[in-house]
Amino acid sequence: HSQPREIPYDGDRLCLELDQKSEHWASLLDAPGFVIGVSGVLPSEPQVDCYSVNR
Repeated sequence: HSQPREIPYDGDRLCLELDQKSEHWASLLDAPGFVIGVSGVLPSEPQVDCYSVNR
């Protein structure tokens, strides 16, 4: 997938999309939130921006 035009592009951004066909999608609709896990050694603290794009 390409990055939606609604999300600013700066060349150094990773865009993730939630899979609406996943068996977990229905439970996410009623969830108060969700967690994104990042593992490994990072050179600095990551900056996270969240966007909601309706397609």
